[in-house]
Amino acid sequence: MTTQLSNFKAQIDRFKELVKASTTILVVQPDSPDGDSMWTALGLEEILSDLDKQVVMYSYREAEPYLRVYEGWDRVGQVFPKAFDFTIIVDTGSPALIKSTLEHHQAKLLTKPVVVIDHHTSRQPFGFDTVDVVFEAVATAEQVTAIALDAGWDINEPAAYKLTAAILSDSLNLTTSGTTAQSVQMVAELTKRGANLGEINRIRRQASALTAEQVHLKGKLLSSIEYLADGRLAVAEIPPLTVSDNLEKFEPYNMIISEMQWTKGVELVAVFKNYGTKINVPMRSVYGVAGPMAKIMGGGGHPNAGAYRCETTDFEAEKNKLAVAFATLKQETPDAVS
Repeated sequence: MTTQLSNFKAQIDRFKELVKASTTILVVQPDSPDGDSMWTALGLEEILSDLDKQVVMYSYREAEPYLRVYEGWDRVGQVFPKAFDFTIIVDTGSPALIKSTLEHHQAKLLTKPVVVIDHHTSRQPFGFDTVDVVFEAVATAEQVTAIALDAGWDINEPAAYKLTAAILSDSLNLTTSGTTAQSVQMVAELTKRGANLGEINRIRRQASALTAEQVHLKGKLLSSIEYLADGRLAVAEIPPLTVSDNLEKFEPYNMIISEMQWTKGVELVAVFKNYGTKINVPMRSVYGVAGPMAKIMGGGGHPNAGAYRCETTDFEAEKNKLAVAFATLKQETPDAVS
């Protein structure tokens, strides 16, 4: 067991005990799944199924089209199961990220033990007892891979593909500051078990390819970006009509968030995904400020990626609230970003 895993030996041992004693395991993702949560859940399903466990996967919302590239995504249901032995919550550092799940199913969830496997360093308390397997990693899939290897669990080829895709998704192909030697080592171990990096890249590029109509929409969204706080804060809104028109097609904010993140002088990026009934805000940074800002705003994340949910649907008011919070963070901790 590596030093990092050794620090969580009691929690990992408890997790292994729960797996060994269980028949049916529930895997819960954030209300809005992403690449790390979805493909980690699918990888876990493969690993646990090979241990003769029945795995039930749940997320409050159905997978976005870009997540439907690996076999098994359609087994992630939106109907909460009636019977299970314990729950694994993956890739979730804050109860705000599973707010709808908890609002509808917390009583049922808490009838059994809950294990949290998550890599976010910025966390919020869940308000109930959990077995937290939370250590430094670039993606939750990296943690699952390390735990499986330590436990001697088999990682078959489909699991290797799915876990590798998850690691590459959250690490932007092993290029983010959170990428470590262990991240690379876990990808290497998964490659030994059948994952083909070239094929994974082809699948990703094919799934994210834009139509001519989407290219025009990308240009429109890019032209709507606002720069606040002397150009250090970049914000954009995905308006309700754009969200609803593309809900079953693709995720519009993914088309612009990278360009925003890598604009000169920009330290924090926030895209307000406005559903009309709520606003979710994914954030990015190359200065380690996204996670801390997400925590301030009631969400969670890791240094360069975070998310939160707005308290209202008033975009202008929520945008200004974020700008004030960002300015306060800069004033109180001037070394937080540079």
